Amino acid sequence: MTAKTLSMWTNDCDYVIAYSAADADWVCAEGTGFSHADEHGELPGEAWERVPDDKPWTRLFPDEPGKESITKTAREWCESEGRGYHSCTEY
Repeated sequence: MTAKTLSMWTNDCDYVIAYSAADADWVCAEGTGFSHADEHGELPGEAWERVPDDKPWTRLFPDEPGKESITKTAREWCESEGRGYHSCTEY
């Protein structure tokens, strides 16, 4: 049996940590209540793009004045956060 590997995924707005593009949509739906799947549960192929493991990503905290931003690679975020909704670029 092959172990599943978490990756960071984006749809150009939301960033999630998931096992696959299909799983990314489920994670996003769990985190936001919105899914890209159609009425049959099928995902459009272009909905999610895998973020390269070595790409730096900075999390900002606009709702928490004085809290410093945190920068890690996508791989480091996966390892520290685990599967789940990560962030959104629309704030």
